[in-house]
Amino acid sequence: MRLSSSFIAVRKIEPPDIPKSQYSQTQINTLAEQILASEGLINPLIVKRTSLESYQLVEGVLEYYAAVRAREMDPRRGEMINAFIVEGEKAESLQTQVHLLRQPKTPQPVTPPTATPPPVESPTPPSPPPSSVESQLLDYHSRLTHMELRFEKQLEALQQQQQTLLSRLDAMETEKTPEVADPLVVVNTLPKTELASRLRGLNTQQLNALIKAREQGEFLSRTDLQKRVKGVGSQTINKIWDDLS
Repeated sequence: MRLSSSFIAVRKIEPPDIPKSQYSQTQINTLAEQILASEGLINPLIVKRTSLESYQLVEGVLEYYAAVRAREMDPRRGEMINAFIVEGEKAESLQTQVHLLRQPKTPQPVTPPTATPPPVESPTPPSPPPSSVESQLLDYHSRLTHMELRFEKQLEALQQQQQTLLSRLDAMETEKTPEVADPLVVVNTLPKTELASRLRGLNTQQLNALIKAREQGEFLSRTDLQKRVKGVGSQTINKIWDDLS
């Protein structure tokens, strides 16, 4: 025997026998908006499992129709609804308790005073101690309250984790990959002193020849550089490109 609570898909709950017309559309819409705003019901549905993919509503007809309306308003946020799932060999007994707890109390009619003389007051007998059934119902109600508080804390923690992950994704998307400079552009634009510090594979004679050739016009390609700078072969060109990449 256990009474478990979880989020289930609204579409998997079988419609109740009580028609939707028993409730005002304004009441349903208002509750649906609150479900979306708070991401759940403060008074969860009571359902029992009829198969692996379906549930039967035990209690909470108005809440069910509001959950269906919330799903129509926002299919993504209203897809799931929190509910207590009654299952196990003691399910019938638990359903009886649910009906006892959630049935609205009917006020007793007030008897108008009569003209008869007031009766002689007698000592008020002490109130009888609560029965075992009442004690069980009170205990059951207290457990439900604690479960709801625990679920609210868990939901809040999940929402915080979701926000953290979304922030990380935004940061990853906005992060830019550093651009790699074109070695040919660096050769044509970098000052001589900086070029000398970058091109460690060139001796002084080769560096001076490169600067002199550059003063006569920018290099158009690796091949153009190799042709115009004396003493620079293909291996030296490869070293230059490696140093400037």
